[in-house]
Amino acid sequence: REFNACIPYSGVPPTIEIPEVTLMALIAMLPAAPNIPPESPPLPPPSPKAAATVTGFIACLGRLLASRSAASHVMSFPAAVGRIMGLLRNGSEGVAAEAAGLIAVLISGPGDTNILTDTKGERHAMFMHTKSVLFAHQSNVIILVNRLKPMSVSPLLSMSVMEVLEAMICEPHGETTQYTVFLELLRQVAGLRRCLFALFGHPAESVRETVAVIMRTIAE
Repeated sequence: REFNACIPYSGVPPTIEIPEVTLMALIAMLPAAPNIPPESPPLPPPSPKAAATVTGFIACLGRLLASRSAASHVMSFPAAVGRIMGLLRNGSEGVAAEAAGLIAVLISGPGDTNILTDTKGERHAMFMHTKSVLFAHQSNVIILVNRLKPMSVSPLLSMSVMEVLEAMICEPHGETTQYTVFLELLRQVAGLRRCLFALFGHPAESVRETVAVIMRTIAE
């Protein structure tokens, strides 16, 4: 909590080197991935205190991911993918929204990082690798998209999930997504039907714009 209060939401300076052991410790503090089928509904809601604790860990990890080297370290930990994707199944929509925000940072960089300014192609390669690891299994695509299925999904959670979908499908970030994953995402999103159309009523303009772009991509 003290760390999150001292470091801006945008995170640490990108040139700072984060010790691997720090990132490993944070990953270890996240709940273990639930062993349930991907189509299963979210887990029962945790207590407010438990949800706040996990949210704090995610927020801390998100701030550290502003460091250029942090994402590759996180992706190298065997437990990281399962725990991070498992957070999307949390019974607290606040926790799931924070988790989706973390995934968006992992696959597209913090803030307004522009992939087009990547002179050496290193970030391009890193995002490609991160996406291929996070979505190596079709089940993770299903878990992500399923959070948009309830018509009662909160604006915060739907906005966070749409940020991930934007980074996976929309240009310029879509070019770092494997074609098979890209197609599976489109297939799953198209299966949302009415729930996808309902997002045109979302209070955030960015969400409405992303839905329009994704629908056009599906149509093409």
